[in-house]
Amino acid sequence: MERALYTSISAALEPLVMAHLFSRKCRGLEHPTRWKERLGYPSLPRPSGTLIWFHAVSLGRFLSSSQCPPEQTFSWCNLPAAVDRFLSHWKPQAGIFMESELWPNLLLSSSSRKIPMALLNARVSEKSFIRWSRFTSKSLVGEMLGSFSLICPLSTNDAIHLQLLGASPGVIHFSGNSKYAWGASQDKSQVEDLLLMKRKVWLASSTHAGEEEVIAEVHLTLKRTFPEILTILAPRQPSRAESIIMMLRTHGLKVAQRSINENICLNTDIYLADTVGELTRLYNSVPIAVVGGSLLKGLAGHNMAEAAACGCAVLTGTHLGHFSKMLKEMQSISPLSILQVSSADSLASALMELFSDEGGLRLRRKAAKAASTTAAAGIIDNIFKLLELNIFQGIAMGGEVSAATRDGECSEDGSSSRWKKDDDSQGPEEDEDLRLGRGTDHVQEVPGYCQAQGLAGDVAGPCP
Repeated sequence: MERALYTSISAALEPLVMAHLFSRKCRGLEHPTRWKERLGYPSLPRPSGTLIWFHAVSLGRFLSSSQCPPEQTFSWCNLPAAVDRFLSHWKPQAGIFMESELWPNLLLSSSSRKIPMALLNARVSEKSFIRWSRFTSKSLVGEMLGSFSLICPLSTNDAIHLQLLGASPGVIHFSGNSKYAWGASQDKSQVEDLLLMKRKVWLASSTHAGEEEVIAEVHLTLKRTFPEILTILAPRQPSRAESIIMMLRTHGLKVAQRSINENICLNTDIYLADTVGELTRLYNSVPIAVVGGSLLKGLAGHNMAEAAACGCAVLTGTHLGHFSKMLKEMQSISPLSILQVSSADSLASALMELFSDEGGLRLRRKAAKAASTTAAAGIIDNIFKLLELNIFQGIAMGGEVSAATRDGECSEDGSSSRWKKDDDSQGPEEDEDLRLGRGTDHVQEVPGYCQAQGLAGDVAGPCP
């Protein structure tokens, strides 16, 4: 009932969505030739052979982690007709969802075509759990979760929520937080302009509205001691560039804009990196990174491991949401790995100290790198083993991978991921529905063990 109602409503909205997208295209807010991809119309032919479909909510994160060239990426709407066009053209053999929202039309249409799908870094916030648990939507959510052949939650609490919403315990396995692994990018390229500058430089990354004003104030404070200071500002949403530039100029700051290829001059105060997919390059170009989304109340943090993996001294604010677990974990590995600040004044003081103490800066950079490397160890192997067993094996054998296995069912080699209790302590949560990519929980696979009911989070025993 809920599925039919959802599909009918979304189908009825298609003319409005098309008109809205065309309007955005006319105003220069969409790609001039590829905007129809959002409606499922392809711009490229399907390549021959096996095609694995990656679905990510953040294009920038996907590009930086996968090194996928921009011409091979696309985005589109979740309308029934758009979904049908997309799946009919690309005919993916498998789908891997990363850091994404879950859309009923997309998942259920894929499931009806028997496309095996994996959900990595799965997380259900308390707000989302309450919302999705309502009687009118629970069966639809259960259908969506039942379409996955593999679900890798971030914590025991997330696993319990997912099962209560309808996911089968037999498809739930722990792999560790893949955000650590994605942070350990092999891309060591740097921003050329910065290599030519003999100035003190720092980066404020993934900033949200309001945080840019904090960064401007901190820059002005630092400039009184270090007149040559250069601040790089990489907003979470590059589309806000115009309003950010106006604000910075009201503070009397000289701005160079990367998206229009403006050069950094000796009098440049702020280098606005309003581009997509270059965050790793920026991290590799600077000694210090302040990770945004954390400086103001109501925000919920961003991935600190990515900056740490690039060898930056990492600073963050106090509003971290689920990333508070990442902070605790990295600081437990090395107390110097991440420095947390509580205000604009404390941020300015911390940066002042780092710029004044080269030895201390080196120690923090090494500590951050070491903590990231340690936390990432084994995660990629865990993920690929689970994908091979639950997703790719069925493709290679030419068979179908079932969307769910029986509760308590073991894999062919008798192995499964044993569940590990965590404190489930979390900070303020973002208001999002089944959004992926928050928090962390490392669990080793234990040969000879399988999940029984799994609902209690610690039910594991020898396979029969």
